[in-house]
Amino acid sequence: MHIDEEKITADIHRISTFRDKNERLSFKRKKDKMADLVKELNGVKEKILKITLEEVYPIEDKITELRAEMTKECVHPKDELVHYGTHVVCKFCEAKITLVGSTNGED
Repeated sequence: MHIDEEKITADIHRISTFRDKNERLSFKRKKDKMADLVKELNGVKEKILKITLEEVYPIEDKITELRAEMTKECVHPKDELVHYGTHVVCKFCEAKITLVGSTNGED
């Protein structure tokens, strides 16, 4: 189905001029305001990205490095241990620890 270019242009013109001039101008002002707000938002997003790159990531990198070091040297603190009956797991370093012999007082 081929539509004549002139008909397309005429239809679009009729639809776009259906509302009165004041409504179209009001809509254009709102659209321009929205574009300004989007530019403002993009500026804020750029500032957030800059802060993230310059301040947040370096701190996160230090946390990651420290956690890796602590995981290697883990002393399995009491508040990080979970007993599963047959073994204990350290939530911090995720080590599975099995005790030799009974620890439940039955010996």
